[in-house]
Amino acid sequence: MAFLPPEVWDHILSFIDAVQDLKSIALVSNTFYCHVNATLWNSPCLKEGITYIELQQLSHLPILDLHLHIDLDEEYITNWGKAVGKLENLQILKPVLSRSITIPELKELSRLPVTVLDLKYVSYIDDEWLDVIANFSKLTCLQLGDFARFMPNITDHGLARLTVLHHLEHLRLLACLNITGIGLSELVNLPLRTLDVRHWDTGDRTPIRDNDVGLVEAITYMTGLTKLHISYNDIYDNEMVYLSSLNKLSVLDISCNLNLTWVGLRHISHLPLTEISIRKCDATDKCLEIISDLKGLRKLDASVNTNITSEGLKHLARLCNLSRLHISNCPNICSNGLKAIRNLPLTELGISNCNADDSYTDILSSFHRLRRLNLSDNPAITDGGIAGLAHLKHLLCININECNQLTSKSLSYLQHLPDLQELYIADSCDDEHLTDILLQMKRLSVIVIDSYNLQEVIRIRLPYLTVLSYI
Repeated sequence: MAFLPPEVWDHILSFIDAVQDLKSIALVSNTFYCHVNATLWNSPCLKEGITYIELQQLSHLPILDLHLHIDLDEEYITNWGKAVGKLENLQILKPVLSRSITIPELKELSRLPVTVLDLKYVSYIDDEWLDVIANFSKLTCLQLGDFARFMPNITDHGLARLTVLHHLEHLRLLACLNITGIGLSELVNLPLRTLDVRHWDTGDRTPIRDNDVGLVEAITYMTGLTKLHISYNDIYDNEMVYLSSLNKLSVLDISCNLNLTWVGLRHISHLPLTEISIRKCDATDKCLEIISDLKGLRKLDASVNTNITSEGLKHLARLCNLSRLHISNCPNICSNGLKAIRNLPLTELGISNCNADDSYTDILSSFHRLRRLNLSDNPAITDGGIAGLAHLKHLLCININECNQLTSKSLSYLQHLPDLQELYIADSCDDEHLTDILLQMKRLSVIVIDSYNLQEVIRIRLPYLTVLSYI
């Protein structure tokens, strides 16, 4: 092991997830000591688990990225901000369970060179918080709120205080229900490249007055945007014209806007989009026809659109760069629709809950570039249908959850796939031969299964596998 090259040790040690283990490794040799002090604190495993007690002793290390887990111990709550404040090199701060963060503590941290501030776990934020956040002068990325935590106390007036963040490029304001286009228009001079304003509308939109600025109308002036997420915002066709000026836009998420039709999509058909999501938009075949004009498109999510049929799927055959396609929960697509797109360079395909049967898998056997395939919740697929997938030699991941006709015989067809690493078989393939077949799948690293008893058996017999429960 002493002869392993440094880059191999870098990879091995990146999996360390306990501070005490890290300290022990640092005692092995001068080389390891230097490695721990210089680079290992960026380990994605370790930074998820560091605690305040450990943090108190580590301020001399060049910690750049911190996911701090805060418990509810009184002393812990009182002092954690002081400990973090000593990390003079800190650039990325993502406090978890941070209900205990106070405005004075946040002020103390604003003197650090933080460039990424993720406060999605903070349960209450109002305009006063944004006053303090405006002091993080080096911020390039800011996230407030998530789908589980609405942020009704942030207003247009508070949002205007972020205009001093002259380096801000990525802004996520999820579920900020009382911000309007007026507040968003205050930020048009910032160098924003990513804007995520999902779930600003609860379905009770206040009628727009003559002097109001709509959400999408404000975005029209953010011409540097490359990624835009505006799902769950009750957007209408006539508002889509405001996006037509975003000539650098490559990623667009307009999912869950049920009032959009192909008429609105026409306004963006000239943009240089590489990814678009129209998930749950009540889209039709005409929408796919418009999308087929996006010649550079690489990823399309058109899931949960019951009006899309095989005829619409045929339009996608024109997208010669399309590599990732999701059409799950589109029950009116049949196997003939798949035939029309089999010459596309697809590496990822989702057709969950599409009433698929063995005729689908017969066609899928010719999708030779596939690396990820989701066939879950298609109970008509049988072991015989899975046999055809043995030709997909590049497959990394297959999801056959809830295909309840399948037995472990299906896995015997897949066991020789040379690259298969992830297997989802909850509510399928559950019989006494399962673990024996899994032993033959040498590259497998992750398995998702619903049977608790089988989970324990697999953990014992195949300890190298990551076994996850199906929820």
